[in-house]
Amino acid sequence: MAEYTDKHGHIWTEAERAASYRKTQKALKDGEILPAKVIGCNRCKQKQGIIEYHNHCYQHPTEFLEPLCFRCHMVLHAEHKCPKEADEYFDGVSYGKQWPPCIKRDLSILWRDHEITFKKNKETMKKSKEPASEPINRYMSKYQNHVWPESNSNTEQKP
Repeated sequence: MAEYTDKHGHIWTEAERAASYRKTQKALKDGEILPAKVIGCNRCKQKQGIIEYHNHCYQHPTEFLEPLCFRCHMVLHAEHKCPKEADEYFDGVSYGKQWPPCIKRDLSILWRDHEITFKKNKETMKKSKEPASEPINRYMSKYQNHVWPESNSNTEQKP
């Protein structure tokens, strides 16, 4: 875990973040909080793929947790570097758009599907030749209540 500066400018040291992570893991093990996967993503309502907790305040490891799918979690972390793209993503999610679940921690999907990058120079990033996955409006499409099948492969699933 590296040092992290939150959106309020507070710098959380690696030691503070690691201590908070340990306390969160202990609370999970002791049954004080439910696993994030049981709850599902708080933003896009995804229940499959990687779902983990985002800690909004490392001083209170179990009080300010938000369960997020990998995609929503990484977009949230990219807000200060790519605010326009993050806003567009979360606006879409608020209207019911849902992307296929991420079954591996691959940051390149953020660039491919949302033009979000953690790199300083976007022009150096190569876009995938594959077309971006299509989002699903879970409220206004034939895919309402669609459940994505779990996969044993290491590639992201598409509808």
